[in-house]
Amino acid sequence: MISFSYIFNWGLLHGKANFVDMLGRPTTELLIYLSSGLMMAILVLWGFFRQE
Repeated sequence: MISFSYIFNWGLLHGKANFVDMLGRPTTELLIYLSSGLMMAILVLWGFFRQE
């Protein structure tokens, strides 16, 4: 999860010029990128608060 979050943030920060172009017209790649990051964050939070 740490490596995924690093790559996710790195992609958003260093690929900002590409994403600025996409923000006006969202593409499927941007939606897949953002939804995979959101899903991974939800799974990690769910794992932290799950009791066994």
